[in-house]
Amino acid sequence: MNTIPPAQRCCENCCYRMRSETSTTGFRCGYEHYMTAPLLRKFKTMSQYPVVRPYTICEMWSPLTTDSQTDAARH
Repeated sequence: MNTIPPAQRCCENCCYRMRSETSTTGFRCGYEHYMTAPLLRKFKTMSQYPVVRPYTICEMWSPLTTDSQTDAARH
């Protein structure tokens, strides 16, 4: 797996980010969604997830991998 240098770690390349048409920045944080077991996930509207800026970072950041891109496309 390729490692991402600290300078390039941001929400835009985080495995928890979700694209959102209702977000002013185009992204919402899906950390809470992805940390919940699939069978226990309840339907939530996108507006219930926090808006994030693509070039910021938080302590939950995790690198975007090929596997996480595939998983995100399924949801």
